[in-house]
Amino acid sequence: MTKVKGKWVMPVLLVVILVLSYFSLYGFRTQYADIVTTHIAGIRGVSGGQTLDGSVGITFFPTEKAEAVTAKELDKAAEVMKARLYLNYNISDAEFYIDYTEKTITVSYGWDGIDSLRSPSNVAVRLGGKGEFSIKAGTTSSSTIIVDASHLKKAELFSAGGTTYVSYQFNAEGTKLFEQATMRYVNSTISIWIDGNCETNVKVSDVISDGVLTLQSAETKELSEAIVNTLMMDKSPISMSASTYFYDEPALQGNAQLFTLIALGVFFVLIAVALIVKFKIVGVAAAACVLGYISFFVASATGIFPLLDSFMVTPANILAFAVTVALLVYTMIYTINVVKTKIDAGTGVRTAFIEGNSITIKNVIILNLFVLIIGFVLYGMFGFSPSFAAKIFTPFTFFLNLSGNIAVAEFAKILMFGVLGNVIFGIIIYRLMLISVRGSKYFTVSEGGNE
Repeated sequence: MTKVKGKWVMPVLLVVILVLSYFSLYGFRTQYADIVTTHIAGIRGVSGGQTLDGSVGITFFPTEKAEAVTAKELDKAAEVMKARLYLNYNISDAEFYIDYTEKTITVSYGWDGIDSLRSPSNVAVRLGGKGEFSIKAGTTSSSTIIVDASHLKKAELFSAGGTTYVSYQFNAEGTKLFEQATMRYVNSTISIWIDGNCETNVKVSDVISDGVLTLQSAETKELSEAIVNTLMMDKSPISMSASTYFYDEPALQGNAQLFTLIALGVFFVLIAVALIVKFKIVGVAAAACVLGYISFFVASATGIFPLLDSFMVTPANILAFAVTVALLVYTMIYTINVVKTKIDAGTGVRTAFIEGNSITIKNVIILNLFVLIIGFVLYGMFGFSPSFAAKIFTPFTFFLNLSGNIAVAEFAKILMFGVLGNVIFGIIIYRLMLISVRGSKYFTVSEGGNE
């Protein structure tokens, strides 16, 4: 057998993966007196959607004259609501019912009754408005409008020093109007209004001539992001208000997380047993990487790593998750087989690893790049316009009316995440583990070529 330095690498990586798995699945919380602080949500933080979490429903009616509202306007308003739910609240399984006779839109979405951001009152405020924006010279609704949505070029959110800021950038006309207004109202208070609600009051301390107004947000980061997305999205043709609410209990009666954990456990055990039986110690390394990826996925879906925070337990998302696991398993088995084939042909172990890794890395990178491109294109074609991918593809697909197909967009997003997980666990960590066990009996040279 080949003597190998660095045998400690695999045990260390196994411990790291096990620690990550424990905290990503069970979470981490601290308690001081009666205050419990959740640092890591764990499996309980995975959103189960309407079936697993229960659902809340909101019915909207036009605040304008209902008889003047057309079916086309109701359809457009529903599409805007769908985009706002997805982009502002990470809700990907909402259902819409439009009553063209009564001129109402009923929305139902998964809510466990705990997440305050998704409470009906918070959601309703951001869902039904037109997305109207204005800055007024005063603090009342009747104050003179300085600039409005036609002057707003861009709104964006950024953080600095732990503080959240909202930046409003105006076009040329808006820049001129706002400069004149800040000259006139120095040491006076102006206000920012969105959909008829005063978001904040601002005291003008200096003239602003560059057309950029940056303010410290008075809201949470999530609500501030919702405000920015609302302003930059397509505007709703009609304004609607919430009239009634209803709530349905979850189908699994509070055991959703338990059943999700059991399902994940069975899924992992089946894969791990197959890998270990077939590949022995090398299969143990592969099973550990699968466990690491599943934990990484859950951690991202529950907010530890903000890469997959819109994930919900829906059939389409589960299928996408299974596809990414299959991609990971294929990458590892392909690597094992190429190296083992070279060893069995008489190539020395060290040479087999060098040549085998050289061959597999190229093919695996090409495969992952192909999956990444597919995910990016699908997300661009079926996602919403605020996303970078959608902005690229909208000019080429606007006539197909594909934008806003959330199920496909989520599938694509999970595919792209799977490529990242495959690079981390299937290419980097797994190859480190293989090198660590290179001296095992599994890699014994069968026909000469000892090194």
